[in-house]
Amino acid sequence: MAGKKEQMTIRLPAELKEKIQAEADEKGISINAVVIILILKGLED
Repeated sequence: MAGKKEQMTIRLPAELKEKIQAEADEKGISINAVVIILILKGLED
């Protein structure tokens, strides 16, 4: 996914943000990376 990057702001329930943060911490990656992975997986379905 090389190329121009866009920035956006999203509002998440605190509980969901905490789950994403925990996943990121467990995998040693950023929250942004986790969100991108989850979005891509969701779009595959």
